[in-house]
Amino acid sequence: MSNLTIFRYKITTMHRMVKYTARGYDWYTSGIVKAQKALQLVEKFEQLYFIHLNSNQRYYRKMQGKANAKLFLYPIKESQNFLWWLLVTDGQGDAHELEQLYKVYDQKKRLKWDDDYELVRISKEKKSEEVITWRMTKKCRDAWYKRIQSSIRSRSDEEMKQTLWSLHRAPGFSEVRETVKKIKQYAQKEWQRSRKEKTPCVHMTNFIPYVRNPDDRDYLLSLLVKRMSMGLPAFPRADLEKNKTKSDHVSA
Repeated sequence: MSNLTIFRYKITTMHRMVKYTARGYDWYTSGIVKAQKALQLVEKFEQLYFIHLNSNQRYYRKMQGKANAKLFLYPIKESQNFLWWLLVTDGQGDAHELEQLYKVYDQKKRLKWDDDYELVRISKEKKSEEVITWRMTKKCRDAWYKRIQSSIRSRSDEEMKQTLWSLHRAPGFSEVRETVKKIKQYAQKEWQRSRKEKTPCVHMTNFIPYVRNPDDRDYLLSLLVKRMSMGLPAFPRADLEKNKTKSDHVSA
């Protein structure tokens, strides 16, 4: 049976997608697949596009002028589906013949993570080369501004606290961080404007974590499919994982 390892954390998957596009995997197609059909999708792409090859085998194909492909999947929260992305390099191969591929950075068809983030290649000051990173989509940015407005108008400190907590959990890629800063500035101004006492928002923090070496813990796709078919969350709870690790350590 075909299988695939799935990173536990979304930010890790996003980070790896950046790394592969930087290596020349700049064609893509994507979609949504039901959990019960995910393994069949992997098997299909293995047979057609050789997504299972190791680095040496990929290099050999590249030297022959053949295309390489890499598949990423991630479970959609509270659903029975996976998001998937097939990244492909230039070269000869069935992927370019059988799939409707788009350039990762095509302004009209950018590679996206759902409707929340899109992959971009931009120029940065003090950097000689362009940077590949993720940024919020317009739809995502607009949704955050509306949520900030709603939280402030609710006059509920708890709702504002929850909103800002969620905002600070956005993946800390450079362009996302810049957008989060702007949203926070807007939130601070709206907070002060809505209150006579002009006190700063106590829930505001300056810390927005960078993406450096994200947790690369992974699981076999077959395990996630089994859990989802049983009505369980795709990944085991983090606290249970920690307890199991401690137990294994003591037993050893």
